[in-house]
Amino acid sequence: MNVVVHQAKKTILSKTILDVSDLVLPDHAIIMVIGPNGAGKSTFLRTISGIDKESLRDIEIDHKKIIQSDILNHMVQQTYLFDLSVEENLRLGGKGVEKLDEKVEELLTKLDLLTLRNEKCRNLSGGEAQKVAFARIILSEKPLILLDEPTSAMDVKATKRCEELIVELNRRLGITFIMTTHNPSQALRIGHHILIMDQGKIVEAGTPTHIQNEALDPAAQSYLENWRVAHA
Repeated sequence: MNVVVHQAKKTILSKTILDVSDLVLPDHAIIMVIGPNGAGKSTFLRTISGIDKESLRDIEIDHKKIIQSDILNHMVQQTYLFDLSVEENLRLGGKGVEKLDEKVEELLTKLDLLTLRNEKCRNLSGGEAQKVAFARIILSEKPLILLDEPTSAMDVKATKRCEELIVELNRRLGITFIMTTHNPSQALRIGHHILIMDQGKIVEAGTPTHIQNEALDPAAQSYLENWRVAHA
């Protein structure tokens, strides 16, 4: 999925929240977006998907500027689930998907949700609800999937399962993922291309090797050193 950001900009009371331009993202890649709190990561995703109506947006997705719902899915930070069972939530997210029964069963199994399939989502823990929201998003298998800190509430085991599913879908179907995370180690584990944001701008971009060993921007270096992943 081809994503070109000609311009993505947002200001609030003269403060720049997002200012990204002339950015071409690699096709069929796992693109990880990292940076400190308030760097503009979530706004960047919301501007790409078009759900942030206050942003100035000049973006092409698959050579089109009009976003069609059939080409992307966006998992926001807040977990929004219907007041239904776990399985019913997944089925709603998979409307129109071929072999839906098989894929729902597979995701319930891989994300350790089988015993919760009939549980009302209002009764789930934060990590369990996040797993359901993640499963519902990837069930669509749309060519572009945006994930805003999808594993932030999950334990280590669940995080690993989600990472494995992202890698698998990317390899098998060529799905492009753009994912924010507060964990640079996660970005280095599964990312093909990494963007580091600071104060609304992309201050460094490149492969994991470049980011880990050759990042030159002072803000990027400071961020990585704070996480002890620089100069590996």
